Amino acid sequence: MGIRNISVKVGLVLLTAIALPLTSSAYFTNAKAQENGSIDSAKEVENVSDNVDQLLGQTVTIRGSIDKVMSEEAFILENQPFPQDVVDKDRVLVINTSDSSIPGLPEEDDKLQVRGTVGKFVLADVEQKYGLDLNDELYVDYENKPVIFANYVALSPEPREITGEPDYYYNKSVAVKGEVSKVLGTNTFTIGQGEVIESVDKVVGEDNLLVLNQSGQPIPAEDKDIIVTGVVRPFILKEIERDYQLTEDLEVRQKLEAEYSEKPVLIINRIYSSEE
Repeated sequence: MGIRNISVKVGLVLLTAIALPLTSSAYFTNAKAQENGSIDSAKEVENVSDNVDQLLGQTVTIRGSIDKVMSEEAFILENQPFPQDVVDKDRVLVINTSDSSIPGLPEEDDKLQVRGTVGKFVLADVEQKYGLDLNDELYVDYENKPVIFANYVALSPEPREITGEPDYYYNKSVAVKGEVSKVLGTNTFTIGQGEVIESVDKVVGEDNLLVLNQSGQPIPAEDKDIIVTGVVRPFILKEIERDYQLTEDLEVRQKLEAEYSEKPVLIINRIYSSEE
């Protein structure tokens, strides 16, 4: 089991505002920065199936763990493990309809954030509309059940997973859920898990991940639970100054370089408030 897969599965989260698609990256479809002064909220939902009539046709964003990979285009997201005989309890089928295909199958237990439109799955209609050739037998239990036609898919690791295995995440789009640990300056802060398990941190990585805010939104208060989306890069001060707006003064920049040089930094384009 890889380092990035040892974390407990996260709940499905319905974001009440739409995350915009990102610019292209090496792995998943990414998102463009949006100039927005507000912080959008995210709310936990027990079951997309229970809300399908209300959500039908709406664009939603959810986070969860991959329960089953159906094909290169489809997988099942869930909020927590359930017995095998429970087919659709807190599970939802996702069809990747983004312009950029995922190069290589995602792994089961990988945590993802996806954005797309809620519909009802009708195999024949889906195959015709999206030009897919799906295995009929695999989708029998999902006929007329909820489906999300995703146009945005991103890895959704914990902060300590990125700090523990940064090379895996560099130049990839991610959606990270955590707590604002410390505001460092005008547009930098750290995000962590809140409750730190020392034995886990020694294996995985430091709890706090450096964040560079390029969203145009204000940095939330410390201890605020949030979800942020963006791209992971190594913190090399000259490159960050060249490619992004770093508004910190000289003293803060020197401290950042001393503490975070060549460590991962998450360049974010959107902030959500996570309400549980």
